[in-house]
Amino acid sequence: MARSCPESRYGRPDRPVRRGRAVFESPLVPVIMHTDSGMLRGRERILAFLEEGTRRRPNELVRWYRTGQYLVAGDTLVWGIPRQTPDGDQIDILELMQIRDGLICHHRIYWGWFGTQMLLASATASVWPGLTGDQG
Repeated sequence: MARSCPESRYGRPDRPVRRGRAVFESPLVPVIMHTDSGMLRGRERILAFLEEGTRRRPNELVRWYRTGQYLVAGDTLVWGIPRQTPDGDQIDILELMQIRDGLICHHRIYWGWFGTQMLLASATASVWPGLTGDQG
């Protein structure tokens, strides 16, 4: 008997939702979705985030170059998007997914120091538009 995902998938619209809802976590969620939480539940909300995030791609540092290396351990899949690439720096993140029956149950994105600095700079600019560089 196939195991059900306690929090179902969001990547397969051709398959019926089993039980529960997929979960996606990222520090970009509050920025793009105007929420207090970095967590989204359910395919529709996650898809809306991905579409809006793609539309608003912040700059040339979002390229998603990967090395092709990943780690699988049980129901967990992990890969990194490194800061250093053959073409220069990019936003660095680590993606962690829980997979059940070939479906994504839970997807977390962790940002590296370079990407985090970009988020902080963007948040600071939106709160204090005149604040740039060293202030003293």
